[in-house]
Amino acid sequence: MDLSTVRRGPPKLSLKQTAAAAVVPLALAALLRWRRTSGTNAGTCLFFLELVVVLALLGAACGGDGGSEVSPGPTSEASVTPSLTPFASPVAASGKIAFIDLEGNLALISPDGSGQEVLTEGGGVKGFRWSPDGSLIALEGGEGAGFGLRVSGVDGEVLFELEDGSSPVWSPQGDRLAVSQGSTIAVYDKAGAKVREIADAQGAAWSPNERTLAFLRPEGDGGSGVPLLADVATGSESPLSEEIEPHDLVYSIAWHPDGSAIAYRDGIYEVASGQKADLPGVPVRWSPDGRLLMVTLETDPESNSTPAHLLDLAQGKAVIGLDVRPSADGTPPWLYVQRWTDFSPNSRFLIYLDPLPYRLRARIYDTIALRQYKYPDIRGQAPSASPDNAHVVFMDAGKVWVMVLDGSALKDIAQGSQPSWQPSGQPAGVP
Repeated sequence: MDLSTVRRGPPKLSLKQTAAAAVVPLALAALLRWRRTSGTNAGTCLFFLELVVVLALLGAACGGDGGSEVSPGPTSEASVTPSLTPFASPVAASGKIAFIDLEGNLALISPDGSGQEVLTEGGGVKGFRWSPDGSLIALEGGEGAGFGLRVSGVDGEVLFELEDGSSPVWSPQGDRLAVSQGSTIAVYDKAGAKVREIADAQGAAWSPNERTLAFLRPEGDGGSGVPLLADVATGSESPLSEEIEPHDLVYSIAWHPDGSAIAYRDGIYEVASGQKADLPGVPVRWSPDGRLLMVTLETDPESNSTPAHLLDLAQGKAVIGLDVRPSADGTPPWLYVQRWTDFSPNSRFLIYLDPLPYRLRARIYDTIALRQYKYPDIRGQAPSASPDNAHVVFMDAGKVWVMVLDGSALKDIAQGSQPSWQPSGQPAGVP
């Protein structure tokens, strides 16, 4: 599979090709399990049994006369208009919501709109990232902020500052921070000590066990590059796969939550071997539990939108479909859709704020029951799901809004932008 241009996305696939490509991850999963159990008769037999099942599914998917197809999507839907009244007291949602206020400072507020406090002075905050346990915040400073990057606690206490730093990425345990500094990626501990530096690198992505940092290395004139893996302890580097040629630097690296594979550009790569399983589109993100992978397909010129599918790797098929609207600034759809979507921590719900002006609505997809809830006359972007899997915060028209996922309440709680719910640091629970 070859992507001829960045903006057009992957080549258009026929029904048979799409079905076949969607089943491929099953073969990869079977192969991964075989590698872990190879050398034993039981492991070899299990591999071949799984392979037979995969081939049977593949034959069924590719068989037939290519007739009508049921598009991936929820099996049923409901349309409910949320109440525009404040939440009843006491508020069930816990934790704090961080956002950038109208003065450009980082602020915290409770989900019911009470207890707002400002953590910075002088404005200039461009963005921020919560640590995975919700105890620290990495802030990007712009003009007037007085810092390039700052790490602080939820009480505003500054742990350390850097004059130069952007695009902070916390390690899964929250004890390391990867930061872009010019053409390098630097890794710092929580005290601000630099523990590793990777030259000619961008787009840092941590492995779940924190031992490896994946990144893109620009080549030639810097417009293209390849994904590499760096051992954080030793600094040694290796390619994700020897077969990957340089491509545009607009493709992100997405680790599977168990650390065994990486989704990149048009495939899933086994980290241990570099072996590739083709995908029917460009990967966007995994669900937190690794059960689902979002991919964007080829843009449809008639609808002026790009189909996106949630692939269920256990079933080897797309279970939910949605349309990605075109961006005004030419952002590729696999990046643009991230502005409008978020998974609940337990992976059960996908929240999608449809940005099309004449189709304003919030969509909540139940990825277990395969049910869609549509709430009309709601617009916004940058959704962030709550740790309790029952609420979402988003921004619109200079305000921060909180909504209950069942549509029972919707409330504006502050003026500002870029809201993000404080992680609990606890397991997300069963979907």
